[in-house]
Amino acid sequence: NTGSSLERIVLNENVQGVSGAWFMYGFSNLTEVLGPERVDLKFHNGCIYNSDYSKLIYWPSAKPYSEDGLKCNDDGECMVKEFGVRAFSNHKYLSSFVVPRSVTKLGEWVFYKTPIKSLSIHSNVTEMGKYCFAYSSELATITLETAHVSEENLFSYCGKLTNVEILADLTSIPDSMFAVCSSLRVVNIPGTVTSIGAFAFSNSGLTEIVIPENVKTIGSNCFLGCTYLGSIDVLPTTAPSLGSDAFGNADKNYTGSEAVIKTMHVPQGSTGYESGDWASILQNKVGFTLYKDL
Repeated sequence: NTGSSLERIVLNENVQGVSGAWFMYGFSNLTEVLGPERVDLKFHNGCIYNSDYSKLIYWPSAKPYSEDGLKCNDDGECMVKEFGVRAFSNHKYLSSFVVPRSVTKLGEWVFYKTPIKSLSIHSNVTEMGKYCFAYSSELATITLETAHVSEENLFSYCGKLTNVEILADLTSIPDSMFAVCSSLRVVNIPGTVTSIGAFAFSNSGLTEIVIPENVKTIGSNCFLGCTYLGSIDVLPTTAPSLGSDAFGNADKNYTGSEAVIKTMHVPQGSTGYESGDWASILQNKVGFTLYKDL
């Protein structure tokens, strides 16, 4: 994009439409987008909206954000219900961000590569698109109050993420949700979770993990590259099914013989952990011990 130095764009009446914020990608110094009022497109406070202001299409990359800057009705209530695809992508100044209570949908890539440090997502959010917060390299703290998470790579490649507080009754950890979160040491997975997706924690910095009692499946490469993962507590009384290479190279050191994972604790009287995939992945490794003591 050759327009990265532009600070202001005016769309004329001949523009036929705006298909998301993709067309603004690369305008890193932009603070304002203006244009004539039209049936399908509205402008407010230098930002682009759909026809009834229910969807924020684009917030300029160099325009400081405040919730007060969003379009409100005559009663002062925020009219925005959706942040569209890439609406804040590559924004320069976002720091802490609380999703407004009126917003129920976050589009794909909406906060991609932003400098957000802390994030709070309320329970009204019912949809989050893939790569929603991916590559937010400064993101350190997440408070997640919504159970509506299903898309892949929601928080992947957030290298400074250290604190994840999940307050909702999730039923799954989606594919690659925390992949390559290299500073992430511990995540408390809710007891309501029944499945953990492929690559969910791959190449993260986990040192320990507790698999809740209701988990039935652990996806392929789920813990691939978790070379600090020394301890696992697995609470299901029947061993969950494992996808291919579920523990990846966390089950062996560089020699391929000694387990990085040193201990696994499972319930007394549990079944399935001493045979099949579980046995082949872990129990033939030097330095590994299985304890039936939970």
